[in-house]
Amino acid sequence: MNEDPRYEVAWAEMATIYNNKGDKKEALKLSLQAVKRFPNNSYDQYMLGVIYDELNMKKQAITYLKKSIDLQPDADDDAKSRLKKLTGKSYSAAF
Repeated sequence: MNEDPRYEVAWAEMATIYNNKGDKKEALKLSLQAVKRFPNNSYDQYMLGVIYDELNMKKQAITYLKKSIDLQPDADDDAKSRLKKLTGKSYSAAF
Protein backbone atom coordinates (compact mmCIF):
# COMPACT_ATOMS: atom_id res chain seq x y z
CA MET A 1 0.00 0.00 0.00
CA ASN A 2 2.81 2.38 0.84
CA GLU A 3 4.86 1.36 -2.19
CA ASP A 4 2.05 2.06 -4.67
CA PRO A 5 -1.19 3.46 -3.20
CA ARG A 6 -2.86 2.97 -6.59
CA TYR A 7 -2.57 -0.82 -6.24
CA GLU A 8 -6.14 -1.72 -5.25
CA VAL A 9 -5.41 -5.36 -4.43
CA ALA A 10 -3.06 -4.34 -1.61
CA TRP A 11 -5.83 -2.37 0.10
CA ALA A 12 -8.36 -5.17 -0.29
CA GLU A 13 -5.94 -7.84 0.93
CA MET A 14 -4.84 -5.87 3.98
CA ALA A 15 -8.46 -5.23 4.97
CA THR A 16 -9.18 -8.95 4.55
CA ILE A 17 -6.17 -9.93 6.65
CA TYR A 18 -7.24 -7.67 9.50
CA ASN A 19 -10.82 -8.89 9.22
CA ASN A 20 -9.70 -12.52 9.36
CA LYS A 21 -7.57 -11.75 12.42
CA GLY A 22 -10.65 -10.32 14.12
CA ASP A 23 -9.44 -6.72 14.10
CA LYS A 24 -12.70 -5.27 12.78
CA LYS A 25 -11.69 -1.70 13.60
CA GLU A 26 -8.61 -1.81 11.35
CA ALA A 27 -10.45 -3.83 8.69
CA LEU A 28 -13.21 -1.23 8.65
CA LYS A 29 -10.71 1.62 8.42
CA LEU A 30 -8.85 0.03 5.50
CA SER A 31 -12.07 -0.95 3.72
CA LEU A 32 -13.41 2.59 3.99
CA GLN A 33 -10.15 3.90 2.54
CA ALA A 34 -10.28 1.34 -0.29
CA VAL A 35 -13.86 2.31 -1.19
CA LYS A 36 -12.87 5.97 -1.17
CA ARG A 37 -9.82 5.33 -3.38
CA PHE A 38 -11.51 2.81 -5.70
CA PRO A 39 -15.25 3.63 -5.76
CA ASN A 40 -15.93 1.53 -8.86
CA ASN A 41 -14.47 -1.68 -7.47
CA SER A 42 -17.28 -4.06 -6.57
CA TYR A 43 -15.06 -6.22 -4.34
CA ASP A 44 -14.16 -3.27 -2.12
CA GLN A 45 -17.83 -2.35 -1.82
CA TYR A 46 -18.67 -5.98 -1.04
CA MET A 47 -15.99 -6.36 1.64
CA LEU A 48 -17.12 -3.16 3.34
CA GLY A 49 -20.66 -4.52 3.33
CA VAL A 50 -19.43 -7.79 4.87
CA ILE A 51 -17.56 -5.98 7.64
CA TYR A 52 -20.58 -3.82 8.42
CA ASP A 53 -22.74 -6.96 8.44
CA GLU A 54 -20.35 -8.64 10.88
CA LEU A 55 -20.47 -5.53 13.06
CA ASN A 56 -24.30 -5.70 13.03
CA MET A 57 -24.51 -2.35 11.28
CA LYS A 58 -27.40 -3.37 9.04
CA LYS A 59 -28.10 -0.08 7.26
CA GLN A 60 -24.46 0.40 6.24
CA ALA A 61 -24.12 -3.27 5.23
CA ILE A 62 -27.16 -2.99 2.96
CA THR A 63 -25.80 0.19 1.36
CA TYR A 64 -22.45 -1.30 0.40
CA LEU A 65 -23.73 -4.72 -0.59
CA LYS A 66 -26.19 -2.99 -2.92
CA LYS A 67 -23.37 -0.87 -4.40
CA SER A 68 -21.34 -4.03 -4.98
CA ILE A 69 -24.20 -5.68 -6.84
CA ASP A 70 -24.93 -2.53 -8.83
CA LEU A 71 -21.31 -2.48 -10.01
CA GLN A 72 -21.22 -6.17 -10.93
CA PRO A 73 -24.76 -7.60 -11.00
CA ASP A 74 -23.86 -10.99 -12.48
CA ALA A 75 -20.96 -11.90 -10.19
CA ASP A 76 -22.01 -11.11 -6.64
CA ASP A 77 -24.00 -14.14 -5.48
CA ASP A 78 -22.71 -13.89 -1.90
CA ALA A 79 -23.56 -10.20 -1.84
CA LYS A 80 -27.09 -11.05 -3.00
CA SER A 81 -27.41 -13.76 -0.34
CA ARG A 82 -26.24 -11.41 2.41
CA LEU A 83 -28.55 -8.68 1.17
CA LYS A 84 -31.49 -11.09 1.19
CA LYS A 85 -30.61 -12.16 4.75
CA LEU A 86 -30.53 -8.51 5.85
CA THR A 87 -33.65 -7.29 4.04
CA GLY A 88 -35.73 -10.45 3.81
CA LYS A 89 -36.12 -9.81 0.07
CA SER A 90 -34.21 -10.69 -3.06
CA TYR A 91 -32.11 -7.94 -4.62
CA SER A 92 -34.50 -7.51 -7.53
CA ALA A 93 -37.53 -7.28 -5.22
CA ALA A 94 -35.85 -4.99 -2.67
CA PHE A 95 -34.38 -2.48 -5.11
